[in-house]
Amino acid sequence: MIEYVCKAFGIQPGSFKYFRQGERLLIKVTSITGEDYYIKGEQTERSYTEACCQFAQKLLENGILVTKYLKSDEKMFTIVYNPYLITMEKAIIGEELTKVNDGIIEILGRFLARQHQFSLSICSPFQQETSWSMFGGNATELLGDYDENERSFWAFRDAFYAHPKFYLIEELYMKHRNQLNSVWSNLPQSAVQGDCCYYNFIKTQEGLTLLDFNLAGNEVLLNECIAVGVYHSWHVAYDGSLTPEERFALYMKAYTHIRPLTELEKNNFSRLKSIIRAFRYDRIEAGIACKKETFVDETYSILNEGNLQMS
Repeated sequence: MIEYVCKAFGIQPGSFKYFRQGERLLIKVTSITGEDYYIKGEQTERSYTEACCQFAQKLLENGILVTKYLKSDEKMFTIVYNPYLITMEKAIIGEELTKVNDGIIEILGRFLARQHQFSLSICSPFQQETSWSMFGGNATELLGDYDENERSFWAFRDAFYAHPKFYLIEELYMKHRNQLNSVWSNLPQSAVQGDCCYYNFIKTQEGLTLLDFNLAGNEVLLNECIAVGVYHSWHVAYDGSLTPEERFALYMKAYTHIRPLTELEKNNFSRLKSIIRAFRYDRIEAGIACKKETFVDETYSILNEGNLQMS
């Protein structure tokens, strides 16, 4: 199999190592000239994976540091080797990130803004949304239908429905959701990588390079912007002295320096940030596990911040 795949992508293999084999495939191949590549196998639709690779290639051609997918002798980014759809990418030499600091937070803000700015200039190759998406309906687990934020609220409701403050929290949450839903289709949206998180970056001599496009799709840009900022400000290992709010402000300053928000985005920024932060799934899971009174109070306080306007 390895010889077949390498031949299709024009690589002469010298050695190889399996990292994963089963429903998904991951093999590191070292060519006879000493260059490293990764063979990845997924059981997914070819048209979608081709779109992911094409999007990555467009970003790369426009100076945005992302992984490089190879084209096969059929001039496509994928080949079929049952039961897998196979891609091959050049290994990136560098250091994995295990935590963030102020410099990394700023870089992530600028990186995402550049990607968003470029995406607005092209026609999206995708027909589906991402795992960040909202207002899909939650009838299934499919991307675009699945709404993790709403499901986290349901989990909170099931755990705290008897709490005296629950009805106030529900009222605020639904107020923010309904307002956002009314403008959602008018907010800027375009193609995104879909998982722009520190663990998907490699620190290289050229800068941070983004990997893994298997969750790419169309997204409301403000939604991904805030979700990425909240995650890196409140939920990851951090080496520095800033508070989470200060980290988020630093991230947003870096982002908006590259892509200023539209007036509609500014008008809906605080309410979207409040529901993303309040009902991020890992915050809810931890809060349900500890069931402290302060958790419910904090949830109410976070949602109240949604009534503020972005300056």
